[in-house]
Amino acid sequence: MEFTEILATLRRRWRWGVSAGAVVVVALVTYALLMPTGRVAGVWQDYQVTVIFVPTAATPTASADATAYIQGEMYTFAQVALSREVQARAYEESGIDRSDTRLGGVTLTYGGDDNYQLIAGSNDATLARDFLEAWAEQTTETINTTIVPDEKNPAVEARQLGEPELSYDPTQTTSGTARTLALPLAPVLGLTVGIGACFVGETRARRRERRPDPTD
Repeated sequence: MEFTEILATLRRRWRWGVSAGAVVVVALVTYALLMPTGRVAGVWQDYQVTVIFVPTAATPTASADATAYIQGEMYTFAQVALSREVQARAYEESGIDRSDTRLGGVTLTYGGDDNYQLIAGSNDATLARDFLEAWAEQTTETINTTIVPDEKNPAVEARQLGEPELSYDPTQTTSGTARTLALPLAPVLGLTVGIGACFVGETRARRRERRPDPTD
């Protein structure tokens, strides 16, 4: 089919193209706008709370020494949080059984030279937050009472920074990706389907023209 014939077909059957294309565009835009953006109950999500280490020295020199000490001891501080003793007390204080399958993914990630995030995954937001609160409390208490007070160590304090919060939500990621893809694809797919509809309409019209008249 030559280009002039294609253009002629599009001009003759433009109503088919506009109708089909509009349906596709409206459907995709509606789908994107109606995708849920809130959290969905029962979905496994990751929560985190930050533990930060701050110098409590009175002089700039002592504070600088404390900062250097923190950077050198981050691994030790992390091992405290990950120890079986500290985690066992966190489970006990939060009233959660260690075998509870609603809680998992209990881990730690470094957030910088002076902090790390305690992470727990769960399909129960309250459960995850309660555990993280207890874990952060037991971690900071253990560090502040058994490690830092040593006379050889600079003045440093471990603190919980803020409340446990959502760190990864698969429902947000899925809906955001779908919306990102659907909106720019809507006009492209609408145009493609519209052009295809023009040729479908042309084909049907030609078949009707070739069909013999039963009155002849």
